[in-house]
Amino acid sequence: MRFFAILALTFVLSACAQSSGFWMPTLYRVQERLGEVAMRLDEVEDEERHVGDMIDENIKDLENVITKREKYIIGRKLTHLRSKMVVYHTKKLALLRVMKKIVKNIPRKFRARMIRRLRLEKRFNAIRDIARDAKYVLKSHGHISHKTDTKKTLKRIGHGIYKNTKGKK
Repeated sequence: MRFFAILALTFVLSACAQSSGFWMPTLYRVQERLGEVAMRLDEVEDEERHVGDMIDENIKDLENVITKREKYIIGRKLTHLRSKMVVYHTKKLALLRVMKKIVKNIPRKFRARMIRRLRLEKRFNAIRDIARDAKYVLKSHGHISHKTDTKKTLKRIGHGIYKNTKGKK
């Protein structure tokens, strides 16, 4: 009897807790973390933009260089800056993935409001574009029959190769 009373009390308390909004502080913490990720993403984009500007300046300098030594030095700088650009792009994609995972865990009715409040609309349009491009790349664009293409190629080549492979499996 005591067990059922404890079970009923637990059920009533959990129902009250769900209707009272005990999860709101958690939602605010998630919003804070999402804001931190968005801020870090802005920093990475600023750094990426700065490195892109430096690459443009070095390309202009490379066009106006006279000695081979200066060309070599500027070429090394360009290589280093381009590798930095790749690192920043990788960080940016990782942060976008993290942001998408965080938002996916937010209840649907609060998701749009939180995205609007943090001004992340442009991020999620970018994520949708990336996802759409990835789906297009991974999507099959038609059936390719390798067997008939191989037979046609062997016939075109000639030299009796097709006759030798005709009966074998």
